[in-house]
Amino acid sequence: ELEVSDPLVRDNNGRFRVRIADGKARVQAGSDGVIKLGIRGLAGLFTGHASPWDLRLRGDLEGPDAALPGLAAAFASTAPELVDFF
Repeated sequence: ELEVSDPLVRDNNGRFRVRIADGKARVQAGSDGVIKLGIRGLAGLFTGHASPWDLRLRGDLEGPDAALPGLAAAFASTAPELVDFF
């Protein structure tokens, strides 16, 4: 249950329900917006750059303690990296 805000792209704003089953995610419009985050926070979460707890500490996520472990599991990933040669 996410409430996303994006000051640049209006269509990114809104409340969304993300359901995950069998390794697949479905996103539907409309939810209670239990977790509130900006598009920057969502990007950090999606890429594995930041955990829900990190995002909350820096003010990019609002939500109850009970929701954070599930959010972390849904977006579990290793930290992004870039090799230094091409």
